[in-house]
Amino acid sequence: MPTRPILIRNHFQADDAYGDLLLIHEGVARAMEPALVQVLGPFRDDGRGGLIAAASAGDDACGYINATGDWLVAPDLDDAYTFSDDGLSRFRKNGLWGYMNLLGQCVIAPRHEAVSAFAHGLAAVKVSATAWRYIDLHGQFAFDGSFFNAGQFVANGLAAARLSEQDKTGYIGRDGQWIIAAQFDDALGFSVHGVAPAASAPDMFGLIDTAGNSIVPPRHDRIDQFNADGLAFCIQKGFTFGYLDASGKHVLKDQSCHLSTTMSCGIVKYGEKTFFKADGSELDTPYVYWERISPGTGLPSATDPLQRKLPPESMTAP
Repeated sequence: MPTRPILIRNHFQADDAYGDLLLIHEGVARAMEPALVQVLGPFRDDGRGGLIAAASAGDDACGYINATGDWLVAPDLDDAYTFSDDGLSRFRKNGLWGYMNLLGQCVIAPRHEAVSAFAHGLAAVKVSATAWRYIDLHGQFAFDGSFFNAGQFVANGLAAARLSEQDKTGYIGRDGQWIIAAQFDDALGFSVHGVAPAASAPDMFGLIDTAGNSIVPPRHDRIDQFNADGLAFCIQKGFTFGYLDASGKHVLKDQSCHLSTTMSCGIVKYGEKTFFKADGSELDTPYVYWERISPGTGLPSATDPLQRKLPPESMTAP
């Protein structure tokens, strides 16, 4: 497997300059030219023993780099995204979107006003002010028919879609045919467990199976897409926040609005100092705040929004 580089932020810059990134690969440090400001997603194996990632050199200056610090695609693009599992990355040039492959080659020319990421061989592209169509990995339309809303396809071959703004949402197959009739006020993609959040009316979300049958009644104000840990953020009637699993069981329940709507690596934040695990148990972690030094004083600023509260014993004079 190719060796991933290490990225270190260079803070020895003028106050009005970007903090450039130094790239270290196999013991060699390199300051890139043009300067590297941000890597836009993880490095991906290019299939030829190398790595590639979308990257930014500053405002509206995006391109693609390799692990040794070379710009494979010069940063003259308007925007760029990380690579999907299909091996393609969205990029924007002169206001239009296309797709780049893992070798840094443009394989679908930038000709669309807006596009989605590829998923399971298909991506949605905007073809008019109110219409989206699906294309395949060659940039050809996958089937006839356009949609007002066109969701991503998932592993079970279904995507949430809506024909027009006035219509209901249902699920189509990879041939564009309706698999679950358009009957929902709103609907999201299916999880790997074969369940999807769907609303029978505004703010009445439940869970359905791949046949469109209800497995959790519509009693939530909101249910988000299921995350990598198999959980979905939800809001129940009465503004109680939590996360539920694919069976509809609440793993975290009856929390307040201080519960984060996103979970990363099985950890979710609650308020300023509490973290919960995906199983609902509290994570034992110290209470940390950021601190910024007031100019000319060498002391933390009490009015600065970025602070760290130190325990009383650390404030004792030596």
